[in-house]
Amino acid sequence: MVPEDIGRVKMTRGEAAEQRYSGMTYDHALPQGWVDACTEKGMDPRGHFVWLYDDYVGRPAPITEEGERINSLLARNP
Repeated sequence: MVPEDIGRVKMTRGEAAEQRYSGMTYDHALPQGWVDACTEKGMDPRGHFVWLYDDYVGRPAPITEEGERINSLLARNP
């Protein structure tokens, strides 16, 4: 099972995050400012990302196919 299966099978956000980012530090809570910036661009990241702490400030890390799509769109238009 891959994280993209979330929504198609009974996989929680936590299971999807753990499968993709096992052994890494992440948080299910997303910074409100980042969520607001995404929604202003017409994207709702809730349920599709965790906040991955692979450095001091962390970064959004997708856990679903929709998260990958949003990540791609944000990379093109930050």
